[in-house]
Amino acid sequence: GRWAAVLRAGQAHALLSGDERETTGNLLLLQAATAALQALPPPAEVTVYTTSDYLGRGAAEWAAGWQQRGWMTSTNKPVKNRAQWQALLQATRPHQVTWQIVRGADIPPDLAEAKRIASP
Repeated sequence: GRWAAVLRAGQAHALLSGDERETTGNLLLLQAATAALQALPPPAEVTVYTTSDYLGRGAAEWAAGWQQRGWMTSTNKPVKNRAQWQALLQATRPHQVTWQIVRGADIPPDLAEAKRIASP
């Protein structure tokens, strides 16, 4: 699979992308967000736009509970993609991150560009 992320600060923008073998869509989302956050000079105030509840709600809401429960879900099952979630959370630490889930006409042009680049 392929992932992509667009970083923007004012008029400046950069594109990050990569390929992963043996992956899933959720892992690609985590990889893109992690790579983007790691590429930012700390500390940064950043908004991550996504169409994915898994990524947006996972990072903003669910991860804190997973950590408190020893990386178990609310139904007492191991969290899938734990290592990737841990890498993402580590990448967020030096930054102030807002997670914004967008749909339909609300998708920013940079997110649409990343989706085009990541599409097969």
